[in-house]
Amino acid sequence: MKSLHVQRMRAEKKHARLYLVLEIGTITLALFLYVAVYRPKEKIDAEWNQAINLGQVALDTGDFAKAQKEFQFSVEFAEKHKMGALDIASCQDSLADADRGLENYEDAVLLDERAQPVFEKYQSRWEGRYADFLVKLAASYEQLGRYGEAETAYKRALLLQEKTFGSDALPLVSTLNAMAYFYYDRDHDEIAEPLAKRSLAICQSRRGPRDPCSAWATSMLSLVYDGEGKFTDAEHLAREALSVLETSLGSQTYEVASTLNRLGLALDGQGRWREAEVAFNKALAIRQQRSGAESEDLVVILRNLSRVYSEEGRKQEAAVFRKRAEEISANHSRVSPAMPTAAQTAEWHRYTNEDGNFSVLFPTEPMQSVREQNGVVIHTIQATSGSTVYVVAYQKMKSEQAVDESTLKALTNCNLVSNSSPSPPIRGYVGFGFGIKCRVQDKNAIGIGNFYFGKHYAFSVLAMFPSAASDAITVNRFTHSFSLIDPSK
Repeated sequence: MKSLHVQRMRAEKKHARLYLVLEIGTITLALFLYVAVYRPKEKIDAEWNQAINLGQVALDTGDFAKAQKEFQFSVEFAEKHKMGALDIASCQDSLADADRGLENYEDAVLLDERAQPVFEKYQSRWEGRYADFLVKLAASYEQLGRYGEAETAYKRALLLQEKTFGSDALPLVSTLNAMAYFYYDRDHDEIAEPLAKRSLAICQSRRGPRDPCSAWATSMLSLVYDGEGKFTDAEHLAREALSVLETSLGSQTYEVASTLNRLGLALDGQGRWREAEVAFNKALAIRQQRSGAESEDLVVILRNLSRVYSEEGRKQEAAVFRKRAEEISANHSRVSPAMPTAAQTAEWHRYTNEDGNFSVLFPTEPMQSVREQNGVVIHTIQATSGSTVYVVAYQKMKSEQAVDESTLKALTNCNLVSNSSPSPPIRGYVGFGFGIKCRVQDKNAIGIGNFYFGKHYAFSVLAMFPSAASDAITVNRFTHSFSLIDPSK
């Protein structure tokens, strides 16, 4: 019996030692995993989250350069440590937001197009945010002149929001406003108006008529009415929106400045230039205070003021404001391969035409003339440098006027010799490239240029030269400098 008891005791001690070894082994393994795996992961997550948080704070406060730096780090960090695809895509989208703030729209689009397939895959988990993502992508496409892709993205975003939230939910409002402006800017007022009215109806139903949401939608509808030539209605809506926005948001806000600008447009449309001048100056003062004296936000208002002063016959003041707008635009312009650099155009002359609502660079001081052809008044601005003649001609479009080859022939006063080919549109104006033959200074010449037409105007931007004297760099410099002035923002 004693021998059996001893054996049993020895077995129990052996088992106890085994359990102790196993317990120590488990604790050791847990410590090893914590030190080798979990603790580094916690450190990695903390470092990554810190970069994201710092980037978001910078984004929210308008420090886009810092936001770009932090989000660039977060993207590279996430890719290096093989984080989830959705985490990487979210970082790319945040970096794109910073690039948009810096007006690097090409980079923003590249980042968002990399992220989009991931968001498409996780749409069921991400539907609300995915619609917002599509709206931002559409706005970037719009800035780059990729209007077809912008329209598609806007429509997809709206459909997704309707599916997720319902057809009369508040999340649709910002998308409807963005689409209304998009179509207004493309001269499709017949599409813009119902979108703006729908936005206003949702705001009034959900928030009431005196809410900032309703007031901002009213301001947008005012802009659309201005585009349709309903200047009295536009004025009434702008004043109605202002009374709410100034009370609810304060008198020095972006929304108030934009609505004052829209009020100025409505008054200008009625020929009430003194009142328009007051509204534009108030808008300018607010934007200067908020954004600084060299902000690009000032350009559209400066141009509007220049136009009003010109309409009043105050040419000297008009020139001062026009020059300031051009200087700010030049300081903020980004160089692209198709556009002239600052060094290339340093000695060129920037010409801005308030009547035709356009701006262009000429190599020498241009001359202006007006002629009438078949009952149509055609304005021509022309400069000569060496053996090349640079010409911008434009005419105001009559209601329901068809645009065909005869329109181009009338503008250029030359014969079309090459088939039109699509060129990038400008602010909704359809663009075509063309070639011509004509007589310049009693010599045979050829010419190349672009033709743009829209609701209000038709333009030709043309360089003509002897075939032996073609200078592609200089010609491209001229044709690519042509831009239409948008008075609405």
